[in-house]
Amino acid sequence: MARIGPSPTTWSTPIGERVARQAATIAAAAPHLFTAVDLSPVQRRQPHFAADLTAIFAAARVDPRRIELEITESILLEDGWAARANLTALRRAGFRIALDD
Repeated sequence: MARIGPSPTTWSTPIGERVARQAATIAAAAPHLFTAVDLSPVQRRQPHFAADLTAIFAAARVDPRRIELEITESILLEDGWAARANLTALRRAGFRIALDD
């Protein structure tokens, strides 16, 4: 499994987007592997994060079922609407969600 991350930046910064695009490029180049990507709590709270991330992997022609998004336990304790909505949208898009230790 290839692993990209973590990125302590917010999703709205060029670095956060660049890391996502790099993960998509790596996943596209290795279609026989799953790729794990660490998500920061700040990224999960960005209102359009799920749509943006889904679009990045779609543009790279990567099946989201091959992508494992790693989150920390803190997301389970958060009451943030955007974080929950993003995780739900990502899961519905086919991304795998895993707890990172």
